[in-house]
Amino acid sequence: MDDICGSKKILNLDYYGCFVEVFAADKPEGAISQRDLFPNVTEDCYLLLNADHVETMLLSLDAHRDELWVMTEADLTQLASWRDICRHDSGFLVAYHFAF
Repeated sequence: MDDICGSKKILNLDYYGCFVEVFAADKPEGAISQRDLFPNVTEDCYLLLNADHVETMLLSLDAHRDELWVMTEADLTQLASWRDICRHDSGFLVAYHFAF
């Protein structure tokens, strides 16, 4: 059921864009958790983020640009394009998948 409104495009984030670093392990205001959508789920596998959340991630990544090991310029550009789409289309959100 989760796949019907998703994309197959995945970006692996450097530490400076990860949830714990950027959001201090707190669900950012306005983010939609998997449990918000599916109350029977007991553990969050992802959050749906809006443009402001993605902007916060991009600012952190940009501040540590010289320390990035995983992400390329193309990845940063892709993430910025998703932020821009979110700004222009309120129905578009970016899924942040937690890696356990």
